[in-house]
Amino acid sequence: MPQNQDERAADLRSRFAYADSWRQQYDAKAVDWYRLYIGYRDELGEAFAGRSNLHIPRVYEELDTLRARLVKAFFSSSRNSASHRA
Repeated sequence: MPQNQDERAADLRSRFAYADSWRQQYDAKAVDWYRLYIGYRDELGEAFAGRSNLHIPRVYEELDTLRARLVKAFFSSSRNSASHRA
């Protein structure tokens, strides 16, 4: 364990540098995965001018539906048991 303030600061800097260098390998992957998640598409070129660039991101749709169901299940104020159903 470092004894004085300078040694502690150097130790902290080296720990942050190590964590940052370890994380950098995932930076590009995270951007790619986020683009896949939201359904990012590049702009259409001149050959396709005037065409729709519509895209429905299936992954985002499925995860958003699942998230909404989980939130409703955990935080709903009504109880949906068989005895309360009409």
